Amino acid sequence: MVPETDIELDYLEGIEEEAEMPSFDFKLNTETNRLSGNVEDLEAVKQAIFLILSTERGEHAIYPEDYGVEFNDLIGQDVEWVIPELEMRIKEALMMDERITEATDFAFDTSTKGVITVTFSVESTKGTITVEKEVPV
Repeated sequence: MVPETDIELDYLEGIEEEAEMPSFDFKLNTETNRLSGNVEDLEAVKQAIFLILSTERGEHAIYPEDYGVEFNDLIGQDVEWVIPELEMRIKEALMMDERITEATDFAFDTSTKGVITVTFSVESTKGTITVEKEVPV
């Protein structure tokens, strides 16, 4: 049973449904794996991309099950199959971050045996970033 009321909720008019959260985080020093200071805006998005692409999905209890990307099961697979799979997995992983709007312009370098170097652009609410990631296969 739902209670009935005569109260009008006019105070909600004009309030935005979703306000954009600030793009702010602690700065990770990738050489020492320690936090050092803060990052904002585009630098925070760059760091988020680095962390997403450096985290194997489902392997760390500290992260939600859908955080990160699955690369380990690509090792030993046929490169012709891996390339489109990589693009799909990277896009899916990055789109979990609400600041990222699109990942485009994927290029794949297979000249190094056992590694595919992926280069692509990431469009975010804070700007455009060019990313390069080496993936063992």
